[in-house]
Amino acid sequence: MAAGTVRDMVDELDRLWPGMRDRLCDSTPAVRRHINIFIDGDKAKLDARIPPGAEVFVITAISGG
Repeated sequence: MAAGTVRDMVDELDRLWPGMRDRLCDSTPAVRRHINIFIDGDKAKLDARIPPGAEVFVITAISGG
């Protein structure tokens, strides 16, 4: 999938799997606090650019005690 920003990526994921945006983003909009998005190992927000060929990971935060 080609996307210029994290926001574009979320839009494309939501197009492929309706409802995905609501799982990844809150209403402000921002990435939900229990979701982490990394571009080539660096934590990213919705406005972050995704360079061609970059690895993007969407990871659910894990907590416990």
